[in-house]
Amino acid sequence: MKYVGIDWGGEVHVVALVGTTGEVLDEWEVEHAPAAIADLLERLEEAGGPSGLCIALEPGSPLLMAQLLEAGYRLYPINPKQADRYRDRYFVSGAKDDRRDALVLALAVASDIDRMHELEPESDLSQELLLRAHARTRLVQQRVAQGNRLRDLLKRYYPALLGLKRAIHDPLLLALLMAYPDAERARRSHRGRIAKILKKHRTRAVSPDDVVSVLHGPAFSVPPAVLAAHRDEALDLAAQIQGINQQIRQAEDRLELLFEEHPDRELLLSLTGMGMNIAIRVGIGLGCNRVQQLKPSIIQCHAGSAPVTKSTGRRRRRKGHGREYGSHRVIMRRACNRDIQSGVNQWASASIIKSRWARAFYSQARAKGMGHNSALRALGNKWVKILVAVMRSRRPYDEDHHIQHLVAAGVPWVHDLARG
Repeated sequence: MKYVGIDWGGEVHVVALVGTTGEVLDEWEVEHAPAAIADLLERLEEAGGPSGLCIALEPGSPLLMAQLLEAGYRLYPINPKQADRYRDRYFVSGAKDDRRDALVLALAVASDIDRMHELEPESDLSQELLLRAHARTRLVQQRVAQGNRLRDLLKRYYPALLGLKRAIHDPLLLALLMAYPDAERARRSHRGRIAKILKKHRTRAVSPDDVVSVLHGPAFSVPPAVLAAHRDEALDLAAQIQGINQQIRQAEDRLELLFEEHPDRELLLSLTGMGMNIAIRVGIGLGCNRVQQLKPSIIQCHAGSAPVTKSTGRRRRRKGHGREYGSHRVIMRRACNRDIQSGVNQWASASIIKSRWARAFYSQARAKGMGHNSALRALGNKWVKILVAVMRSRRPYDEDHHIQHLVAAGVPWVHDLARG
C-alpha cells in the first residue's frame, strides 16, 4: 500500500507519494485545471490506482475531492489543526511550505490510518439539501447583519419605531418604515392606513391603536441634514432586508420540496423540537453513513455537543477523603462542525418548550448551577445520542417510550413526569 498527501490550493496543488515505511517515492505539482486534474488521475493510476493508494488531504477543495471520489479513491480528510500538529511532529523547527504540508499529510495517513475515518460521500439528494441549507444560513446571516445596521440607524434618528417591539426584519416593521420613514411623517399617520397595513400582513397581535400610540408619541429633535441622510439609508436597508426575506422564503420552499423526497424525513421530524431546517443541518449534516458506522460518542464529538475535559493532578473521589491538587475543567468543544453545533443548540432550545423530559433535564441542570448555554449543550448531547438510536433502529422517536426508559433506568428527576 502507498500513501498520498495533497496540499490543495486555489491555483496549484502539491502532491507527495510515500511508501509503507514513510520513504518518499515522488513529489510533484498539479495546476487546478481540468486537464491537469486528468493528468493527476493518470499518474495516480500508474502509482497504484484506487486499490493501492490511500489519499489524505485537508477538506476544502470540493472539485478535487469529487474527481478523486468519482475515480474510486479512498480519501481521509485531516482537520487543519490536526495537520498542524502532525507538522510539528516531523518539522519541529516550525518550517512550513506547500511541499512539506503535502508530505506531512502523506506521512500522517501512512502512520495513523487506523485512527482516521474514511470519507463516505452521502447521496446526491443529501448533498444538495446540505448545500441549499448552507445557502439559506448565509442569507439569514446576511439579514442579521443588515438588520443590525438598520437597528443602529433607527436608534440614531427614529427610535420610536423600535417601540413596537417587533423583530428588525419583520415584514410589518419594514412596511411601516417604508410608509412612515421618519418621526415627522409618523405623527401625521392615520389609523385607517395603518389598519390596512396590518390587514395586509395578517397581524392581529398588535392593534392599529397600539401602532398609532407609538408613532404619535414623543420624538427626538433631529437636524434636517442628519434626518435626510439617515432616512434615505434606512429606506435602502429596509428594501434590502425585504429582498433577503423573499430570498429566504424561496430557499425554504425549495428545501421543503426537496426534503419531502429524503428517506430519513419522517424519522428526523419525529424528534421533538426538530423542524425542517434543523433536521437538514443536524440530521443530514451528521451523515447517514457516519451515524451508522461510528460510535455515538464520536458522533457527539463531531456535533460539538460533547464537552472537552482538561484535568491535571489528582483529585479526591469523595468529598472529605484524600488530598486534592491539580485542576479539572470541563469546557465547550470547539474542534467540531460549528454549523451542526449551532443547529444542535437551537434544537435543544426548541425541545425545552415541547418535550417534557427535556424541560425537566434543563431545569435540574440549571438547579445544579449550570449556565444556560452549558445546560443547552448538555441537553443537546442527549438529543444527539437519541438521534443516533433513531437512525439506526429506523423507528420514529416516541416521547412516552423514552420517558418510560428513563424511569426504568432510575433517573430521579423523571418520576414526576411518569406519574403525570
